[in-house]
Amino acid sequence: ISQQKLLQTESSELCLSLTFMPRMGYHAGAEWMGNFSFKKTERLAKRPQFEKVMAEGKKKGVDRLCTIFSIPNGLDKKRLGIIASKKIGNAVARNRAKRRIREIFRQIKHRMEPALDIVVISGKDMVTLPYGVIEKKLSKALLTES
Repeated sequence: ISQQKLLQTESSELCLSLTFMPRMGYHAGAEWMGNFSFKKTERLAKRPQFEKVMAEGKKKGVDRLCTIFSIPNGLDKKRLGIIASKKIGNAVARNRAKRRIREIFRQIKHRMEPALDIVVISGKDMVTLPYGVIEKKLSKALLTES
């Protein structure tokens, strides 16, 4: 049986946990809480949601990296939908592209105003370029989108 103690800082943004696990000793970890997660409610999941954003939203190309569609949603949260077609590559490449897009969105969504529905269609460069370059270009595009 593990015992867990939680320590919170004054800002309540960082949650430090110290867990005792038998035969393994203490395990310390830090988890960022609050705005930095990517919840199911922040995803576009249904085809009509994607179609609405792509039909009515603003379109913006980001080199050969991706195409971004966005539309204000009138909700309190930003929502993201990702399209990675087979043109990008095999399943491993498509999943890598989607993970990169999700991670960048997760890190910058708290700086985006107003609340938008965003659809990102991944391009071939999403797989080949280094993460730092992708992060810089996509962050800039998403932040100027709002």
